[in-house]
Amino acid sequence: MSFDNYDQDQTLVLEASQEDTAQKTAFVGINDQPAWSLEDLFKLQDSTRGLPEAESKRALQAFEKTHAWGKRRIYLGTREDRSSNLILKDPDGRARIVAKVGPDGQPVLQFLDASGKVIEQFPQASSR
Repeated sequence: MSFDNYDQDQTLVLEASQEDTAQKTAFVGINDQPAWSLEDLFKLQDSTRGLPEAESKRALQAFEKTHAWGKRRIYLGTREDRSSNLILKDPDGRARIVAKVGPDGQPVLQFLDASGKVIEQFPQASSR
C-alpha cells in the first residue's frame, strides 16, 4: 500500500513480502519525490512508443538530466536475514544513520559518511 504526492509517486509505502516461509520482509518507507509531474514521464513514454530501443533509451537519459527521480529517505523494517533496521538517508538517498538489531539479537548503531563508510559505531566492532 502506498500514498502518493499529488501528480507524483509513492511518498509513504507500507509493504510486506514473502518468497517462502523463511524469506519474509516488511517495511515502512518514506520517500522524497521531485516537484515534476508524473504526467511528464507518461508523455515521454507515449512519444517514444514504437521507436528503436536505443532511441528510446537516449530520450529517457535526456529526460533524467532535467527530471531527478525520488529518493527513499527513511526505511524502517525487517530484512530477509531476520534483522530489524532503521535507516535514515540524506537528500541524495545515501544511508547516513543505521540502527540495526541483527538476527542474533545484537544491536548496532552506525553513522556513515557520504561515501557509505562507517565513521562511528556503537558498540564498536571489536567489542561485539
